[in-house]
Amino acid sequence: MPGRSFGFTLLEAVLVLLLLGLLAAAALPAFFRGPSGLEWRLARDGLLRDLAAARAFALGRGRTTALLVEEGAYLLDLGAGEPLRRPLPAGARLVFRSGGGAGRVLFGPDGGSSGAVLELAAGERRIVVRVEEDGGIVRE
Repeated sequence: MPGRSFGFTLLEAVLVLLLLGLLAAAALPAFFRGPSGLEWRLARDGLLRDLAAARAFALGRGRTTALLVEEGAYLLDLGAGEPLRRPLPAGARLVFRSGGGAGRVLFGPDGGSSGAVLELAAGERRIVVRVEEDGGIVRE
């Protein structure tokens, strides 16, 4: 066809770029928010489970157990060999906010604990776990 050209107009190109920009603005924050929902739930539930396991081992075995906080992970020392290292998902951190032992929660043979407040955080997600001196584990 003479006189007819094929291609995109400037308006069409601008609209496509605008649409791609809107899609990127909606999708990109999810990549920088920290762990996915599943990873977050696994980390959160794992921490609560491991605190309960440390207390149960202390009661059942009649010896002191501990949960030790370190960079990017925590260690579960059940007094039966090498401590179990529990890595946290990328972007998550466990902070020891207060308690009797610096960076660790101890459970004694009677089920009592040194007491502590732990905060697990990743991006906007956050839980606070209080370990009471009687050994109770409370999610706040």
